[in-house]
Amino acid sequence: MFGLFIVAIGIDGLNSYFTLFQGYKPIYEPNNTLRLITGMGAGLTMFTMVLPIFNVTVWYKPFAEAPLRNFKELGLLILITLLVIVTVLLKLPALLLIYGLISVVGVLVMFGIIGSVLFVTITRRDASAVQWRDVVIPALVGLTFAILVVGSIDALRYYLTGTWEGFTVLE
Repeated sequence: MFGLFIVAIGIDGLNSYFTLFQGYKPIYEPNNTLRLITGMGAGLTMFTMVLPIFNVTVWYKPFAEAPLRNFKELGLLILITLLVIVTVLLKLPALLLIYGLISVVGVLVMFGIIGSVLFVTITRRDASAVQWRDVVIPALVGLTFAILVVGSIDALRYYLTGTWEGFTVLE
């Protein structure tokens, strides 16, 4: 299931990217609704894959439980995701603000986890955390990594477009 989410966002991303080049006839017209759906699926996949990697890499005694234990939990997670997608498409300002904040935190947490795993691996502190306080330094390094990644992406966008708002390819 998660492999399909990654394939879907890959196809959608490439199809959307290639529309930047004149002469390319897209497989389908890229749109934000499809980008939302594939992005939500990819986000679920990332958290489901990255959290176990974090646990095994950081903790001396990793948590033995899988992030999803059965198909019922997977179905519930997908149902919640579908509800979020539907409510985003309703464009209710209060919900969009809440989802936007959750999205920002989610991106920072995801890149923070990746940065923490990289730090722990590079410094050869694998499987050494026993208590939560042992994770403070890796977490701060991970958060710094996350801010640098997001900041670099924003700086590159500004350099390429001259604006913080990105650009519109198709009207």
